[in-house]
Amino acid sequence: MRKTEVAKRQKMFEAQRLLILEDSTRIRENLVSRPEDKDEVDQANAYIEQSRLMQWNDKARKQLKNIERVLEKIQKNEYELCDSCEEEIEPKRLAANGLTLFCIQCQERLDHQERAMRGARHIVH
Repeated sequence: MRKTEVAKRQKMFEAQRLLILEDSTRIRENLVSRPEDKDEVDQANAYIEQSRLMQWNDKARKQLKNIERVLEKIQKNEYELCDSCEEEIEPKRLAANGLTLFCIQCQERLDHQERAMRGARHIVH
């Protein structure tokens, strides 16, 4: 990938990072509100909304962590390298998902391991 394309992506990822941080701050401020001051229906709606916001915030934190890792890789000139095997990530894969950290083979292995862990958790519970 050309340096100009990587630089454009870096700026885009930095902008995404700022937006996530701003949204996360707003969400934390909204979670501070006290639903106890409302009637039961308003309390229930407030709890549902808080749950939804917390789920979004968890997802945003994961995305932020991924963005920060990609920005770190760009700084080290390792953007195109797999975090696991350190082989080059296919250019088409990076073009499709600029935030990918793994080559296809390593990602498939990680996905398989994650599915196996989820299956094991269901058996235990």
